[in-house]
Amino acid sequence: MVRQIRMELSEKGYQGNMENLFLKGGIFMWPLLILLIVTVIITVERLLYWLKASSDNNLILKESLATHEDDSALLESLKEHQNNPALALAYQAVKQSNLSVVEIDNLLKQQQFYHARFMRLLDLIVSAAPLLGILGTIWGIINSFNLAGAVKDIEPSTAMLGISEAFITTAFGLIVSLLALLVYNYFQSRTERELVADDVFLTKIMVKTELQ
Repeated sequence: MVRQIRMELSEKGYQGNMENLFLKGGIFMWPLLILLIVTVIITVERLLYWLKASSDNNLILKESLATHEDDSALLESLKEHQNNPALALAYQAVKQSNLSVVEIDNLLKQQQFYHARFMRLLDLIVSAAPLLGILGTIWGIINSFNLAGAVKDIEPSTAMLGISEAFITTAFGLIVSLLALLVYNYFQSRTERELVADDVFLTKIMVKTELQ
């Protein structure tokens, strides 16, 4: 019974500490929280974008279309996927028996713009979050030393408590930065793979049209 009461009290104390942890971090926790919310919003938006892109832009589909020997069958297959820019351009190329390197480059640049949307913002968050955390820690340490200088006979434990709370912003800033870095690397690698696949696919279509 006593053990159960102790566990309940410890759990309540832990929950209370978690609720007060953000406020103890100081004013710099608020911009870090904004950066965290922006990171989550970008992650959700990019996930929805790539889910749609994956349904419209299947790598296996491109590979099979690029190896089509019958142009009429190829046209019919490409016509069913006009929502995808790469497949739409391939459809026009096969239909007109013409596809230039300039058209491929223009499409890849356009696709890169859509694929890499918000990536620079994520890169900024990766760099800014830990710096804001360190700035918040320095600010907290300055306040702790000011308090120690203003109060006579202050206990060392009290001063150390204020300094330890100042490091909350550093920890939170590193968490935000790490999350943004993981999201950035995932979507950046996804963009690179998709652009390479489009380039290879359209190059094969260009070669096919030139041989006709």
